[in-house]
Amino acid sequence: MDRLVRCWISVGLYILLLCLGVAGAAAQFSDSPIRVMFQPSSNDVLDAAIEDGFSRPPFQKTTHLSRDVLVVSIPEKIKTRKDKYGIPLWEFTVKFSRDGDPLGESYEACRSTEMSDCIDQLRVDSATAIGREARRLPDQTDKD
Repeated sequence: MDRLVRCWISVGLYILLLCLGVAGAAAQFSDSPIRVMFQPSSNDVLDAAIEDGFSRPPFQKTTHLSRDVLVVSIPEKIKTRKDKYGIPLWEFTVKFSRDGDPLGESYEACRSTEMSDCIDQLRVDSATAIGREARRLPDQTDKD
């Protein structure tokens, strides 16, 4: 009987260590940078804001394609109009892909006076496209 108890304790400890290892690996993955390549659009002001957004953690800009790089592009024309206050508003669709495989797309509408809000949303959408939990990314400030 004593031998059986020791065997079960050993099995239990092994399973516990295995679970801790998996949890540690998952935590390490979620802390790893998101390597991203942004393909510029025809709007220099918008491109500069997006580039700046991807230069902050957890993102890491790259110019070299590889299997783990998230490619963010604005393949269609950016629609420009003015809102009811005369403030420029850019509307566009962002496409996300990795290793040539489409991951999804998101519609964005950015006022020139609220670019930080727009870029924060694009950062969240980008993280979500690769399955990263993105309820709150570092460098986002409370707007309340």
